[in-house]
Amino acid sequence: MAATLFHVQFGIIARSAGHSAVKRSAYQACARREDGGGRVYDWRRKRGEWAGGFMLAPDGAPAWATDPTRLWCEAEAAERRCDAQLARSIEISIPRAVPPHLREDFARFVLAPLQAQGMAMQVDLHCPLASDGEGQPHVHALLTLRAFEGEGFGKKNRDWNTAFTKDAGRAMRGLLADRMNAFFRKHGIVSTVDHCRAPAGPGDAPPEKNVPRAAWAAWKSDPTSPAAAPVRAVQDVRRLRHQHRAALAVAEVAEAEVVALSREARRRTPGIAPGDRVTREERRRRVLAGLIRQHYDTRWLPESVAENIQNVHLDPERHRAVVILLDGSRFVDYGDRITLQGPISRAAAAEIAAAAARHGWASVVLTGSQEFKDAVAVECALRNPPIVTDHTVSCGTRGRRLSRCQKNGESRFRARGARGERARQQDTSRICVMIP
Repeated sequence: MAATLFHVQFGIIARSAGHSAVKRSAYQACARREDGGGRVYDWRRKRGEWAGGFMLAPDGAPAWATDPTRLWCEAEAAERRCDAQLARSIEISIPRAVPPHLREDFARFVLAPLQAQGMAMQVDLHCPLASDGEGQPHVHALLTLRAFEGEGFGKKNRDWNTAFTKDAGRAMRGLLADRMNAFFRKHGIVSTVDHCRAPAGPGDAPPEKNVPRAAWAAWKSDPTSPAAAPVRAVQDVRRLRHQHRAALAVAEVAEAEVVALSREARRRTPGIAPGDRVTREERRRRVLAGLIRQHYDTRWLPESVAENIQNVHLDPERHRAVVILLDGSRFVDYGDRITLQGPISRAAAAEIAAAAARHGWASVVLTGSQEFKDAVAVECALRNPPIVTDHTVSCGTRGRRLSRCQKNGESRFRARGARGERARQQDTSRICVMIP
């Protein structure tokens, strides 16, 4: 599955920085707006970049919440301080794999959880030309900071600030990335995004270094001079980066062609299949559940075990099962250990913990990266009954684990006590990880 560049940027519209919510609204809509003080903001000159827009308001919001001019005038009037925060901005890139007619649906789907929390927002789509001559579609969203009470604004919801700043914004970025991937799966788009910073590979260009102004001045007068060496180094980095991006683009096109050819081959291959897509999906899950039952030597497993699974390959000669998930991750179950192939994802961690539970392991030993051990330890703790691990999760992951435990009705963070020690002595099975 093709990996797509993930770009999400959060911002605050604050008076202390000279910003205005009405001005930002006019910029997003590429329109003319007038605030409560009579100041006019006109961004109609950028109308060529605007590709559509809409308003989102929570249930119970007043009717004027869908009028952008009044909404942001009311938001500014609700703030008395000279350094008040007026609104929140979000910029989200839209992968080019999303066709133009689905871009508005993409924005609505990704931002729906924020609307459900009570935020009203103005959403606009822009599509300027990128440096390669193609479109650069992205979403601008302007969100309120106060909840609605009756026909007006109430107090500021500080929990919203926590949601955007928790773990340096990684939690919110992860939520939006999960929504994007769910949209891709729903519409059959061969693409995926990952909010985690990927480790640099051997083909990645190194980051650019800051170049002093003196070096740029020397380069303008004599590009071959020793003083202009930092500029030449940066140009080499940019050249390598452009080559890398071009290679990735070629690989993405090739992968899309392989998928298209595979679909065409399936269409031309003589055979028969249910005409109803729902029936086909149910039958596919039933077959995958049967393969899983065969590997784990159990008489019954619900078909829901295959919800996140794309395919299962049984290898009796090597006594293993290769499980491929819908998000592209995979793991190998050898019976006495489970190894991950590729980056860790929430779905992969949950499926690995489920596989350990199907084996009947009461306790496990985790190896690999801190991120992997944190993710699997949390999923093991959420099993019923929980699986004891030898790993203590990091502080940030522990907070997320507490939140998820509370949602599942668990009242406390599971500690490894005497019961855990006894369970560990009863079963010494291992979970390992191999990251290429």
